[in-house]
Amino acid sequence: MDEAVSLGAKFVSNSYGTGYTSTPGSGEDPSELTAMDPYYNHPGVAMVASSGDDEYGVSYPAASQYVTSVGGTALTRDSGTSRGWTESVWNDDFGGPGSGCSLYEPKPAFQTDTACAKRTVADVSAVADPVTGVSVYQTYGGGGWSVYGGTSAASPIIAGVYASAGAPVAGTYPNAYPYAHSSSLNDVTTGDNGSCTPTALCTAGAGYDGPTGLGTPNGLTAFSSGPHGVIKGTVTDHATGSPIAGATVKAGDYTTKADAAGAFTLNIPPGSYDVAASAYGYTSATDKGVSLAEGATVSESFALDSAPSQTVSGKVTDGSGHGWPLYAKITADGVPGGPVFTDPVTGAYSLTLPQNASYTLHITSDYPGYKPVTKSVDVGVSAGTLNIAVAVDSEAARAPGYAVHLTGPTADFTDTTAAPADWKVSNADGTTGGWEFDDPGERGNRTGGSGGFAVVDSNHIGSGQHQDSALLSPSYDLSSASRSCRSTPSTGRRPAPRRTWMSRPTAAPPGQRCGTRPPSRCSARSTSLFR
Repeated sequence: MDEAVSLGAKFVSNSYGTGYTSTPGSGEDPSELTAMDPYYNHPGVAMVASSGDDEYGVSYPAASQYVTSVGGTALTRDSGTSRGWTESVWNDDFGGPGSGCSLYEPKPAFQTDTACAKRTVADVSAVADPVTGVSVYQTYGGGGWSVYGGTSAASPIIAGVYASAGAPVAGTYPNAYPYAHSSSLNDVTTGDNGSCTPTALCTAGAGYDGPTGLGTPNGLTAFSSGPHGVIKGTVTDHATGSPIAGATVKAGDYTTKADAAGAFTLNIPPGSYDVAASAYGYTSATDKGVSLAEGATVSESFALDSAPSQTVSGKVTDGSGHGWPLYAKITADGVPGGPVFTDPVTGAYSLTLPQNASYTLHITSDYPGYKPVTKSVDVGVSAGTLNIAVAVDSEAARAPGYAVHLTGPTADFTDTTAAPADWKVSNADGTTGGWEFDDPGERGNRTGGSGGFAVVDSNHIGSGQHQDSALLSPSYDLSSASRSCRSTPSTGRRPAPRRTWMSRPTAAPPGQRCGTRPPSRCSARSTSLFR
């Protein structure tokens, strides 16, 4: 990308991406923000990327905050509509567009959907279904005409629309353009690319949705910068005059950050704006009613005063019975610097935060088996106390000083040739392998228990084979059954770090194995272990 831009490219299409699944973060890495995003960060250049062809899930670079992420549709002639075409989410045997919520990329200011707190994929879409794809004439690596599809075809279509709309304005991010002109797109309202929560990330509907974004091109308006003006200036420390790098400057719904010299530039549509500057540790400042005419440049600079700080302190303790102090990590959203750690002996902590503001704290125990905790704290004009009790994760059942207790019927997987009494294995047609009990791949019991177990070992069976296998329990009355994680007797002292005292049962209620009530059904298409 850097080379293309240095050679003068204003429109760059990227028809590739990382592999992904529907699991959040499967196609991303936290290092992308620093290691990869800079290659796509080129203001004044339409950087376009395909969202992927493996249905619901997020791929990179489509997740990057600096690209126009392109989803895919199926486009069919329909003389019964005023447009002459009908369009829905592409989803068939060839695949479907990627979509979803990035695990790491911050949400751009122009994205206002509520389905995702971070960057949402996609922004717009174009035809991608190979069944209704585009004709391409090949002169290299093939010959003649053929029909192609996938979001790898949709991405260059959108790049071409940007090019037809004209060169982007210097300093602007073209992925924001469609959001300013969403009514100039064909809104795709039917179809899906999978199942998800919230459904807007994978199911088309009125307005924005994940698989098709804001919609497909309907002319060029949504891909042009339109009228604009510039608000520029600096943000400095009032007392010292030093630049405040990273300060946030906001004009209406448009936001930017000050650079290392404290300078900022906003390329935005003409209008009247309340322009505000804020930074951590400073009192924010606002200049109301700034008028910006088309083609004009307005200078706005801010000198911010340091905000007084107050101390928030307290203790982090076990919240499920023992009450002993916990060694834990505490972070606060929007607060720079590293995390704060509690005293490993007393659980005490102390945070110094600017006053007259609200903060969200995240508390993570250093010991295994505890749930993460999120707390909100309002910092006023005096010091405050916030004690935090951290609950044990009874499902994980790994917290020191606690033991799992099970009541109700159990089943022992002791037979190496067959399922327990009254349990059944049901293999769908075409299945090779299925649930087995003799550990054919010699993997050993990896369930956390001991003794016999059941496994569908697709790796051992080999590639090119198909497994659709159900392990069915008999019906059990579990109305009186329970699973609890209760504290064990203690001397009043918490356990030492990194050590776990835990008893594990050799069997558990069979109806709970699949997370459902009996009769349970465990279907497997990959390596699975079943104790």
